Amino acid sequence: MASRVLYPPIVDSYMPAFQAGSGSCRLYFSLSKFNSSTDFSSVHVSVVKQDTGMNVVKKVDSNNKYRATGIILNVKPIPDISKDNLFYIEINNDDLSSISGSYSGWIPGWIYKIQIRLSSVDYDNSVPQAAWLNNNASFFSEWSTVCTVKATGQIYYSIPILDINTEQTIINTNSNNTLYISTLDLSGHFTRKEDPSEVINYCQFILYDSDDNVLDNSGYIYMNQYQDNDSFNYTAKVELINNATYKLAFKYETKNHYIDGFYKFDDETDDRYVFDVSLIATERINCTILTAENDSLELLTELTSIDNEEDEGRLGLKLYSSDLNPYSGNVCIRRADSRDNFKTWTDIKILVFKDEVINEADIIYDYTIESGVWYKYGVQSIDKNGNRGILNQMPNPAIRNFNY
Repeated sequence: MASRVLYPPIVDSYMPAFQAGSGSCRLYFSLSKFNSSTDFSSVHVSVVKQDTGMNVVKKVDSNNKYRATGIILNVKPIPDISKDNLFYIEINNDDLSSISGSYSGWIPGWIYKIQIRLSSVDYDNSVPQAAWLNNNASFFSEWSTVCTVKATGQIYYSIPILDINTEQTIINTNSNNTLYISTLDLSGHFTRKEDPSEVINYCQFILYDSDDNVLDNSGYIYMNQYQDNDSFNYTAKVELINNATYKLAFKYETKNHYIDGFYKFDDETDDRYVFDVSLIATERINCTILTAENDSLELLTELTSIDNEEDEGRLGLKLYSSDLNPYSGNVCIRRADSRDNFKTWTDIKILVFKDEVINEADIIYDYTIESGVWYKYGVQSIDKNGNRGILNQMPNPAIRNFNY
């Protein structure tokens, strides 16, 4: 090994942020095409604080760690089995100390600069480290370029409807939970006490059936940088089936690319939230939606007609309830269409009733429809906690054909 020239290892210019409390930072590197894994035996590591350039390696030897010179010696590389010529090392909390020496480990909010070099010989503690480094310089590669990484703090999140609060409890995502809902309406909040500067960039939800088929994908839900950056909301576009089992994945990423949540990491690690649906205790509002073609009660006769709506480019909707008592609460109108066989439901309007008779609500016009597409509407209640009731769907869809 000593006869081969060692070239500097290749590192990225920056790495995604990692959680300081996890205990270690994993740094990946690859080799020059002129070297192989048999050419070196260990790695030397240098760690400094980015904004000051001060060395933060704990200069105390312990547990076979040699650090007295401010360089961590004899760090063993670990091959990454997923990719050829890729290795990583672990830099642990006990390898570092703050500049004052009062704190050991990675500090949330700090940005670090890390450099590594390869060595074909290991330090054996037979001579002082400084002398050994000078005597064996020919067995080392040059230092790599700088890799910048941020240590962030613990990020907690809560999703009340799933009874998840990582700050207070440890969630067991793969244990079946029962939810008494027909629509998955998710809202939650992030808490960033240790490192408020590490803002959330986006989060994402993916809903699967029990056979791992994707039913709904929220896409990236970007946080509002100008208001409450720590709150998120998403309403699934599919209606849940009674007694069915579902899997939910949740992932979020910070501005420095720290990723966490509960999701399927790979073929062997599945951390998704598994739940069953029961509609036994779910509220069903005594209300339906009438359109011009299914108005057997002729409530819309004097208000609208199909010909008028096709001329105006709209579709009229009228709420009807057989219960004439005043109602207080929120009523959501949702819509699906024939383009995906009425699988995807989206909110189009939420009405707030305060001790009012539902039938006395004004007619609602949907101006966002397309010509020649069949539409089906539904109505559901939303209680004070944001929980949605069972969706009452129109039995037959409606269609409008516009001339121009």
